[in-house]
Amino acid sequence: QEWQPDGTYVDRSVDCAGDGLRIVPLDGGAPRVILAMTPDDEAYYTNPSWSPDGTTIALYGTGAGAPCDGYVLVNAASGATSQCFALPDYSSFGGGCGGSSETGASDWSPDGRTLAYHWQFRQGENGVALVDVATGQRHMILSTGASSVSFSPDGAHLVFAGAGYIWLADADGSGAQLLTEGWLTAWQPVL
Repeated sequence: QEWQPDGTYVDRSVDCAGDGLRIVPLDGGAPRVILAMTPDDEAYYTNPSWSPDGTTIALYGTGAGAPCDGYVLVNAASGATSQCFALPDYSSFGGGCGGSSETGASDWSPDGRTLAYHWQFRQGENGVALVDVATGQRHMILSTGASSVSFSPDGAHLVFAGAGYIWLADADGSGAQLLTEGWLTAWQPVL
């Protein structure tokens, strides 16, 4: 959007080899759209995350044209969506407006069998979801204001932020323990 001096704005469109989910080679090759989108699709996607084997991209999708309001698995070769892990309906409290502020980037376990993601301001369970991508079975770590979830490089643990604190849990979501105050997490590489 380009804001004008009178307070109005003009929508500007940039065509970067098509709109949608693109794979852009670093060697200067042509970008490839694998999940095309148009304004008429009424779909919005954000927070892509590659599976460890490079065959699948998980991303958050919402809107009438998305497979569901949740995390979608996209085949990186064909662009086909295979699964969508739906989130609960929005709650009437918490200030959520339906945007990406209520959801965040997902992370894959190093073996590629589990997808971890979080949400807030939804009905029922809020927190960190651990989903078996083969079966769709979901395990929840309940947390207010969950964010910044990621697996350890060895896949044995995960960290996440919740309500202003950093938590550590086993990779299956058990044994959650408080580590410190904070909102963002990152694993230090083992050298």
